[in-house]
Amino acid sequence: MKRSRQIKPTSNAQTEQTLALLEILALGDRQIAAGRVQPAAEIIARLRERRPTG
Repeated sequence: MKRSRQIKPTSNAQTEQTLALLEILALGDRQIAAGRVQPAAEIIARLRERRPTG
């Protein structure tokens, strides 16, 4: 007889965190689909220009 896998129960907090991460991923997908993204290199360069020197 084959033994079935046991699923480890998760806490409500873990479930909420997982759902929050999935929502963030879905938001990112929607932003990409809408063209509301910029290359990371451009953003980093802009941030470095703003950074105070000295």
